[in-house]
Amino acid sequence: MDQQVIAQGDGHLSTKPEARVLLELCNEMVRIYKDIFGRGPTRARADWAGRDAVLCTLEDTLTRAERKMVEAARKLADLLKPVSLQVVEKSSDEGRLYGSVNDKVVAAALQEQGFELDSKVVRLDAPIREIGNYEVRIHLHSDVEVFLPLKVRAEGFEDWEPGQPLKKKAEGAGEAPKG
Repeated sequence: MDQQVIAQGDGHLSTKPEARVLLELCNEMVRIYKDIFGRGPTRARADWAGRDAVLCTLEDTLTRAERKMVEAARKLADLLKPVSLQVVEKSSDEGRLYGSVNDKVVAAALQEQGFELDSKVVRLDAPIREIGNYEVRIHLHSDVEVFLPLKVRAEGFEDWEPGQPLKKKAEGAGEAPKG
């Protein structure tokens, strides 16, 4: 009986016919990747993920240009980390904005601080409709995100902090009489 021995990704040897299928699948995935992207992954591994499903893992699959894009995104993320944003909008006495703060407003606030980013990188779960402190996700690459603090304040109450009352002072209150 002639059995073929197949080296497995974890270093052990196998004589099982299923291992041959997994090896051929890995080799084919690497070949397809090379044909499409001009280079293949540095490592490939396939495992059964049930009776009729296979999970194929490819390592180090980024091209040189893609790696440079990730590196540039990480450098930009490092520049953005110390940034905190503040947006001032008109609001009701209860703190509800008359409009909303969306991705375009946040991108404009970033631009005011010298960061020219497309509003598509700003990720909000929903438009912000009340004053308060928020965290905004900036999605620079599928592997690189940064979270920035965002203060949304009412006009005339730029120094307001959550927990403080939002009451407008009566005009002329606290001012010395003009004479």
